[in-house]
Amino acid sequence: MRDCPVCSGKLRKIHRRRIDRILSVFYPVERFSCRNDSCGWEGNVRIPTEPQNAKRIHRNVLIAIVWVLVVFGCVVGIPWLFNKGMYPF
Repeated sequence: MRDCPVCSGKLRKIHRRRIDRILSVFYPVERFSCRNDSCGWEGNVRIPTEPQNAKRIHRNVLIAIVWVLVVFGCVVGIPWLFNKGMYPF
């Protein structure tokens, strides 16, 4: 079990937010909150990466970059085709 960085109390694991999941593609994190009610700390804690996990992270980064490029190409390319009259319809 991990300790709170503020009060050194025990932490409990909580559900990650959407942004935490996106962040975990590049930088693996888990979300915790302090069990001590007077502290109230809540935040992300980095997960140590092992060599096999590093390969998975690199693959996920590559997949994310490809998706961004595909979406960007669609957003920019489709209007360009319509404006240039090159669309076959």
